[in-house]
Amino acid sequence: SLFHRVMFDDYLFLTQDTISAKSVKHGIEASTKEFDEYPIWLPWMFSGLPSTHSMQNISEYYLPHHIISLIKAINVPWFWNYLLHFLFAGIGMYLLLSRLKLDFFSSLFGAISFMIMPWMVTMIVHGHGSQVMTASYIPWVMWSLIRLKEEPDIRSISILAFIIGLQLQRAHVQIAYYSWILMGMYLIYDMVLSYKSKYNIDLKFLIRWLVASALGFCMSLWIYIPLLNYAPYSKRSVSEGGAAFDYATSWSLHPYEMLSMILPSSFGFGELSYFGYMPMTNFPNYIGIIIFLLAILAFYQNSSKIKYLLLSILILSLLVSFGKYTFFYALLYDWLPYFNKFRVPSMILVLFQFSISILAAIGLNNLIEKLKKKDKAILKIICCISGAILFLALYRYFFVDFSSGWDQRLTTNNFRNEMIRNDLIFVSIFLSSIIIATYCYIKDKIRIEVALSIYILASFFDLYVVGYQIINPQKEITYTQDIPIKDITDINNQFKFENDDIIKFLKKDKSKFRVFSASFEKQQLKPDHNNNRLAAFNIESIGGYHPAKLSIFESFDSVPLLNRFKILNVKYLILSNQINHPSLKLVASGSYYSNLNYRLAHIYEYLEFEPRVQFLENINSVDSREDGYKILNTDSFNISENSFISKSDFNNSPQLSFNPSSEIYIKGYSPNKIIITTDAKDTEKGQHFVLLSEIYFPHGWEISGAPSLEIIEVNNLLRGFFVPSGKNEIILEFKPKDLVY
Repeated sequence: SLFHRVMFDDYLFLTQDTISAKSVKHGIEASTKEFDEYPIWLPWMFSGLPSTHSMQNISEYYLPHHIISLIKAINVPWFWNYLLHFLFAGIGMYLLLSRLKLDFFSSLFGAISFMIMPWMVTMIVHGHGSQVMTASYIPWVMWSLIRLKEEPDIRSISILAFIIGLQLQRAHVQIAYYSWILMGMYLIYDMVLSYKSKYNIDLKFLIRWLVASALGFCMSLWIYIPLLNYAPYSKRSVSEGGAAFDYATSWSLHPYEMLSMILPSSFGFGELSYFGYMPMTNFPNYIGIIIFLLAILAFYQNSSKIKYLLLSILILSLLVSFGKYTFFYALLYDWLPYFNKFRVPSMILVLFQFSISILAAIGLNNLIEKLKKKDKAILKIICCISGAILFLALYRYFFVDFSSGWDQRLTTNNFRNEMIRNDLIFVSIFLSSIIIATYCYIKDKIRIEVALSIYILASFFDLYVVGYQIINPQKEITYTQDIPIKDITDINNQFKFENDDIIKFLKKDKSKFRVFSASFEKQQLKPDHNNNRLAAFNIESIGGYHPAKLSIFESFDSVPLLNRFKILNVKYLILSNQINHPSLKLVASGSYYSNLNYRLAHIYEYLEFEPRVQFLENINSVDSREDGYKILNTDSFNISENSFISKSDFNNSPQLSFNPSSEIYIKGYSPNKIIITTDAKDTEKGQHFVLLSEIYFPHGWEISGAPSLEIIEVNNLLRGFFVPSGKNEIILEFKPKDLVY
């Protein structure tokens, strides 16, 4: 088994994405226990953002999660959750292929092929479990849609609605969106068939599909209403309603890299060996050499019309996966609703993998029928296809350029050469086995069952070899922290701080502050991205990882670092090296658990630390956000004197009053609620302006405790409000109306 170590031993797949998600989950559980309420606002990463709205830790909204969670009660490793979804995907594919009238062996072959596709294996290994679990519904969606067409009754509507609802609840929006594209293509295919057959378009089928889709969507509204309300504030909504095009298309599949679909190492095998066109990758988009061959055979003298739908899906998914390299993606980006919220165009290749698995099963079924008829032409076709593939493999071996690879070490290039040579060897072995098996059957040397067994076993081992390499990458060309299989003690240490001097130091400080964590790379300060460990201990940070953080925080990256420290209430820096800076004071050094290893780290106190809440001496107005950033980018920026609000807010504001003897402090604090006590001394007619170093998010934060209170955006990022003179207790509470607990 590919997964035996994580199924039965004390090992688990542990990569940065997995660690980040587990850290947030641990922090949420700790906060829920301390404050006796679920934190719908997360203050521990990026200075604060909503949790449920941004789809953090929402597995509880997925109905099967409550059933699958029972495996914890019997001490079964959580990986079995993913294994069950693998099996679920396989069963769905088998039922779909059976409904397409394929025989038992062909249906089983297609089901197994889809289950162990390298894409599926990689997503599990590298911490993208929600992608696999959402993708496991794709064959079920297709099966239930075809069933609805063939058996138009209430039961079929209910089944499709239920499948759609569960897939949406699993909450990987992009994969679910692709499933809807798949359904749309089937509807178009059905209309084209009706037109070709001179039948009327089946409007009743369309209506039944709409009803089922609406019911399924309603099953997931508790996830998608908050998400849709959050979307305008997400970084994926910048640049006229969508993620900036360059950001959205970073992981586009270059057309040349299609070669990796049949020769897995043709652009390296991910990690340091990769020398393709993406920023980086962990795996090749390999589909299987025998699956590719069989998919072509699906078009040889085969009357099945579904193959044309599958071919259309292959072409569409390829065009979309090319991203920035074709006009087609830009067309969808500009015109298809919500499409511009997504990134990683190559992710749509899950539809390619799905479709080619079906075509391969149809091809195997067709091959069996042709062999039984002793069709000798089939052997010639197999030989021609095999010859073309071997020619490509030889060409790639003798004509390859590693100069585009990030790692140019001689040892890495030697590994690249070795991997490409291994591709040539394995391709030769697997294709030869297919040719020999076919020849022997035609010559009556073996039975059809033997030939069939060779086809299936060769395909299985082909995919197994690539899957094994994904799970067990060569250490010489993989960073230690990127080797996916880890001992379970590694994640346990992630949530312990008894031996962590840095966490212990930070936990002792009971004041309100934030932390900035960074390391040095080539003498440059590099923020620790993709690291949410501090969130596990409810320590607030201005960094972290989130795929859709708030756009106003993302834009704030342009502000000079020291100004960000002032504005965001940064008190401590965790650095990997010692430095000399007039604004920093070394206060502690010791062990720090980072990237699954203890290392020496240093804590520096920021000497220009600004409190979490304060009265402002002056407030300015700006005509635009751009003008605001010009102020923030000055070295002399002073919070008390240079802070600003928008011109419209300024014009509607009361006269500002300030008295240095006024007092303000935070009386109570929890993720969802902040209580501030003010004692504003009256020196003249007017109101006092409070700056609160918490992220401005207009959807859900309510304020009370004094007349005419209103939260205003300050400095393009923070919250502020006017308070009257005298003593007041101001309460800010996150109570979005689209969430009910």
